[in-house]
Amino acid sequence: MNRAFHAACALLLVMLLVIVGRGSAKMTCEIATSCQAGYVDVFHLSSSANAHGELSSQSSYANRVCCTENNYGTLGTSCTGNYIPVINLSKVTNAHAERWSQGRYSNGACLNSTTNVTVDYQGSCSPDGACLASMSGTINAHLGNCTAYSTRVCGFTQNITITTKEGNGTMIGTAGFGGASITLNFFDNVQRTFPNNVSGRVWVEKSPGTWDGGHNCTTNSQGNCSIEFIPTCDYTNGRHLFRGGPFQDDIYDDRNSTEGEVTIDISAFCFDRVTLSLEFNLSGNSGDVATVGTDKGTGFYEQYDLPNPYVCVHDTSVTNTPTFGIIFAGTSLSYINLSTGDSFVMKMSQRLSGNKFIIPVTRDGCSVVADNIAEIKAHGFMPHAFVSFVNAFKNVIEITIVYHEVDIVGSFSKTGSFTVNLDRIEANVTRINITEA
Repeated sequence: MNRAFHAACALLLVMLLVIVGRGSAKMTCEIATSCQAGYVDVFHLSSSANAHGELSSQSSYANRVCCTENNYGTLGTSCTGNYIPVINLSKVTNAHAERWSQGRYSNGACLNSTTNVTVDYQGSCSPDGACLASMSGTINAHLGNCTAYSTRVCGFTQNITITTKEGNGTMIGTAGFGGASITLNFFDNVQRTFPNNVSGRVWVEKSPGTWDGGHNCTTNSQGNCSIEFIPTCDYTNGRHLFRGGPFQDDIYDDRNSTEGEVTIDISAFCFDRVTLSLEFNLSGNSGDVATVGTDKGTGFYEQYDLPNPYVCVHDTSVTNTPTFGIIFAGTSLSYINLSTGDSFVMKMSQRLSGNKFIIPVTRDGCSVVADNIAEIKAHGFMPHAFVSFVNAFKNVIEITIVYHEVDIVGSFSKTGSFTVNLDRIEANVTRINITEA
């Protein structure tokens, strides 16, 4: 009993140490006439507003900016080692101030730490930051307490570092056509570990300056917090920022990473485009083979994926290998999408007027289509017929064109070795019938 009790106490102590060791480390700052125990003296103010400043080594002013780190970490004010500048002063006392990045003044007030610290200038310090003071401007500024001016000097303890591991600079398609992984990596600066099972969230702009509601993730044993981001049509086209970090976690404070960037192309799904869709099962069995270009299978492809922009299906189990497809002739292909179910569905979409869809109805396999691509590219159209229809074909070949909200009317026939008839069979649906002459 006694040993079990001591063992349980030891286990509880270890658990408490782990929890405290991973606890939230916030910086806390205040302005006082003297810094209390555990606080460091960062710089001084002549008054609560419209103030001049002085370095902490001076003693002319009674208003001291004092800061500490909670839970762990030790702050210092040396401008060496693991430090960050807070502000620059024009003189050691009776001085105007500037943001440290300006570099005009040589007298820096700094923070350093046994963990990591950072300083930012914000309209209001975020909940995980601490306000040191406020400034009237970027350079040649007066100082004051945190209510004196609209630009606050904010300090943060970086108990966790967030880096973008995957997704920055990628191109993302819209729903149904592929997305991209966005991965943020969390690193605990004090424990020197990648924390596992931390709750996080990633936000992406829906339009410049307007953010979505966020996408939840949880870190793995490598500290990676990943989402699969597939934008919908309410995201605008073009470049969008993303950011993220721990969110509503039991251990770590909410914090965002440095912003990354993705480019969203919604044109494939959300913009109106002219799209031709053909669906085939050539003989009612499973012998069909379909390709996109010369070497790609089912999937979604954009123009830059396809040096040879065509999609084709053939069946070698049928005499003479009947072959059908769609070839693009033009300069601005939107996408080709090849999918399969009971039959192959070939979709080709183009962006601009003046482009052409060529429908090869031929024999001897998709290599026949591939052999004609160079000539189509050179002319912008097919300058001659594909190989003749198989004489043994006596069945009607039917191709149906559907363009939603457009009522296709009229008819067209061309007679040679075969006949093509366009028949309007119902509203918005026209059928192409191809028969031997």
